[in-house]
Amino acid sequence: MAARNTKSPEQVFTMTRRLDAAGLVMAEAVSRDACLIPSHSHEQAHLTIIVEGFCEEIYNGKTRDIPPLAVSYFHPGERHSLRVFNAPTRSFDLEIGQQWLGRLPRPITPMTMVAPPHSAISGLMTRLYREFKEPDEVSHLAIEALSLEMLVEISRASKGTRVKKAPLWLGRVIELIRDEYARNLTLTELAQIAGVHPSHLVQVFREHNNCTPGEYIRRLRIEQAMRLISHSDTALADISVDLGFTDQSHFTRVFKRLTGMTPAQYRGLNVGPNSIPRTRELYKTKKA
Repeated sequence: MAARNTKSPEQVFTMTRRLDAAGLVMAEAVSRDACLIPSHSHEQAHLTIIVEGFCEEIYNGKTRDIPPLAVSYFHPGERHSLRVFNAPTRSFDLEIGQQWLGRLPRPITPMTMVAPPHSAISGLMTRLYREFKEPDEVSHLAIEALSLEMLVEISRASKGTRVKKAPLWLGRVIELIRDEYARNLTLTELAQIAGVHPSHLVQVFREHNNCTPGEYIRRLRIEQAMRLISHSDTALADISVDLGFTDQSHFTRVFKRLTGMTPAQYRGLNVGPNSIPRTRELYKTKKA
């Protein structure tokens, strides 16, 4: 439950690390307060990914969940509010100087949440986070390359046109997937719930979610894996079985494809002098 008190972003989030490089500013911030951060904006365009924890964004009168792997892009001056929940929330921000935006052949359309699940952008952002956390002698080149690639992907994503209103059956399908993503759901079963042909289900699902049902399920599994890795000492092999993966190797391949790192590497990023104490109590996953 969101707290009723309100605080500024600076009062809620504590910056644990910051790095300035080539017109880019990267920062990691951590919060354990539960509160509402009132409407605010940022002077520079920036990207944010939730690395640990859960919060909600209120933008243009609409509320949306921001789970791990969700990437938000904000134009300068674009106003939004945040609800931060009880669980520790860790964010990684990339502030983008105007000289970077000027390198694109066309301007980026104002937008916030990048169409979920956009694994290309979230994967690039998590790879950038790893360079930020574990830099070496060539990290500055990797940071520049990853940042430019993300801007290209966001430019492409913002070009898309609005799709028509989602049919009611799509909500039923997504609800079933979110409730039972750890078991072996089949396309035939989902089509029966929807009352449509499997091929039509896939087409409409992709139109509204930018992915197939299978890709959506894998993303939910990885989001839950990130929570378990961050908040418990559960063995990776046990996590892979509990979340419906064939084996740990399969789990590792999917995790790396979506996040840019292995589960073991992700667990390593959540311990160290800049990390916050872990809690044994998992925060509740909110449903769409």
